[in-house]
Amino acid sequence: MALIEDPGRVLRQLEAIDIQNDEYVFWDANGRGVTITVTVTAFTNKLNEIRSSAPAFPLQDAFLSYAKSLGLAGPLPEGLPIDVWRHIQSNLAPGKS
Repeated sequence: MALIEDPGRVLRQLEAIDIQNDEYVFWDANGRGVTITVTVTAFTNKLNEIRSSAPAFPLQDAFLSYAKSLGLAGPLPEGLPIDVWRHIQSNLAPGKS
């Protein structure tokens, strides 16, 4: 799971071919589903569109799965997605158990 704060960074952080092959699920800052379309050619990759869509599954489910995969126990906080993200990341800080 990763946070991409700027649409211009999508193709810097993710492989365009993986986006094209639907290997990622995307949400916006409010937890709504997002679809990203790209063009992949032999020499260039282009971000075509970012648009709202129905999510494949709720962002909260993704957060729970991510936290579990990291060995984090306990409930996640309610609230904005960025607050849940920060909670998870703060529990990954060195010295936390």
